[in-house]
Amino acid sequence: MKRFLLFSLAFLAFTGACTVLADKQEDSLPTIHLVMFDDQKPNDEELVEEALSEITAERLGIRVDIDTMNAMEYSSEYNLLLSSNPDIDLIAMINGTDTMPNLVSMDLLLPLEDLVKEHGMSIQGALGNALQTGVYRQHLYGIPSIRQFGSMYGIVLLRGVAEQCGIDISHIKSYDDLDEIFAKVHANFPSLTVLSPYNRDWGLANYLTFVDTLGNESSGVLQNGGLTDLTVVNYFETEEYFNALKKIRQWYLLGYIHPDVLLLQESGSELMNHVESFSCFNIIMLENDQKNPPGIRCLIPLSPPVAATSSSQRLLWGVPASCRYPEETMKLLDLMYSDPQVVNLLQFGIEGIHYTIQEDGTMLHEKQKNGSSGYYRPYAQAGNLELLLTAQSLGSDFPNRLEELKNATEVSRAYGFVFNKTSVESELSAIDAVLNTYRIPLELGCVDPETELPVMLRELKEAGIDRVIQEKQRQLNIWAEQYR
Repeated sequence: MKRFLLFSLAFLAFTGACTVLADKQEDSLPTIHLVMFDDQKPNDEELVEEALSEITAERLGIRVDIDTMNAMEYSSEYNLLLSSNPDIDLIAMINGTDTMPNLVSMDLLLPLEDLVKEHGMSIQGALGNALQTGVYRQHLYGIPSIRQFGSMYGIVLLRGVAEQCGIDISHIKSYDDLDEIFAKVHANFPSLTVLSPYNRDWGLANYLTFVDTLGNESSGVLQNGGLTDLTVVNYFETEEYFNALKKIRQWYLLGYIHPDVLLLQESGSELMNHVESFSCFNIIMLENDQKNPPGIRCLIPLSPPVAATSSSQRLLWGVPASCRYPEETMKLLDLMYSDPQVVNLLQFGIEGIHYTIQEDGTMLHEKQKNGSSGYYRPYAQAGNLELLLTAQSLGSDFPNRLEELKNATEVSRAYGFVFNKTSVESELSAIDAVLNTYRIPLELGCVDPETELPVMLRELKEAGIDRVIQEKQRQLNIWAEQYR
């Protein structure tokens, strides 16, 4: 008995020592600092971080430290964030169309083509040709995170107001149908603003025009969504733009747009929350249905779905130039494009704690079930978004609808082209100054385009817009020879 007791004590001591050794070994693993964005830091982030680290420690020999930055502040402070935090290894870049080139110009991003070639097989397989939208100055700097391949513009409206006005929403098929709709709403609710800009800093014209902006309208666009040819034109000189301005001006004069729209502090979406506006224009994303309950808002696409470079750059993953563990970071990113458990863990949290799987295979999040804050990210950003579970509010047929949309999406002839604006930055600054003066009043109907548009066009010429368009055309021609 004594001999057995001594053996038991020795065995317990040995296993305890092994546990301590294992803990020390795990503590010594490289820790990848991952930065995501949201409206606020989600609760239980540390719990999710630990669950993710258990997976990555076993499969990749690394741990993960997650930080969440405020989306509004974060989107304009990337350079400060990266320059003051050299320990960041992987970062989600909002509005990659502008963010990626800006960070590259400051040498704050690491070229990724070699890392992806060696450690990113899942990334290559998941993205295919879409990977080229992360190329800038001949190097790969961004990895797209895509769920809906193409973009559609349309209208978001209050279903209840429409029903009270006897409006059959199913008959709204194009922007031409809106005149009758707006007239009915205004007649029934004269004190209600009929149409508001989704964002108070945006106009309405781009929703009424069908172009590939090639990154930004101010430097030249392709007409017909880029589906016809590769001729870069001055967006503001097109008949399509002028007609859009005239339509918006008509709506303003009819009282559909708030008379003090330039002074409003709330967005169109916020005004709709207070039932102070009937509608706003926006990019129509199928997944946003879960943020717009069917009994309250209705999302109606009014333009055909088209994939342009910018539609695949809404969110890009980047690796800072100061990254401490480039190879391990790329292995983690590749896991985010191949492992459904990792993708859903980052996006929705832990199954059984933050969400449950329903009988139809959809996911019911605790926040949608009982309003608890838990771990919840309203912005999809977790890598390969095709691996995300389907929220119950989207319906079990959502993957099929998404696939149908993908099959119906046409691709711009300039898909993959990214404009290098380095040689025309001074002209672009002068152009922006002109647009900041004239564009929003024109695009919200506050001034007469017959008199004000010619003034803006003249000053754009003086600012050098023709030279910028010529440079974009030159680069596009070179790109087309290489990639088309």
